[in-house]
Amino acid sequence: MRKQVQSGAPLAPAGLTVARYLEEWMEQVAAPRVRPNTARSYRDLIAKHLVPRLGRKRLGQLGARDVRQFLAALSGDGVGDRTAQLAHAVLRAALEDAMREEIIPRNVAKLVRAPRPAGEKEQEPLTVQQVRTLLNSTRGHRLHALFVVFAMLGLWRSEVLGLRWEDVDLEVGVLRVRRSLHRVEGQLATFPTKTQRSTRDPTGWPSTAC
Repeated sequence: MRKQVQSGAPLAPAGLTVARYLEEWMEQVAAPRVRPNTARSYRDLIAKHLVPRLGRKRLGQLGARDVRQFLAALSGDGVGDRTAQLAHAVLRAALEDAMREEIIPRNVAKLVRAPRPAGEKEQEPLTVQQVRTLLNSTRGHRLHALFVVFAMLGLWRSEVLGLRWEDVDLEVGVLRVRRSLHRVEGQLATFPTKTQRSTRDPTGWPSTAC
């Protein structure tokens, strides 16, 4: 501890446990910047997995070995690789913010590889012929324009459902992505795009699409 102080390295408060920090991080840092559904998922992972196994550990004493053993324990209890991967991601994000705020000197979760779900494959886009088949089969459907936007621009479903006519300029061929539509607590709600980069103007789509 003296060496850390002398070198200017961050030193976590002695009484700050992982559980206490995760609670503070969830309410003050994570929840304000993520979607409500994502925040609920974070809270579930913290309550079900992170706090029971790592909560009593002092934040400043948490090491890569602790994280590795945590993931091994999840596997031993039959927790799926995907859930373990998400729990690891939440812990990594929380520790990254703790390091950024100079509470800890490094993010030990980054030093441990998360399990990769068996058989996980990258999603492959539709072929040109598959896109043609899709659009031909939906021609005449009242939502045909929606399928065209999906196929031609590769937007997220929430982004397509958040589009309004005011976002479309047929004369210049520009569609502005400004918001997304999500279901929160059984109700539909629109949100701004997550980042400034997400707010974009895809161009080049057929003028007859809408």
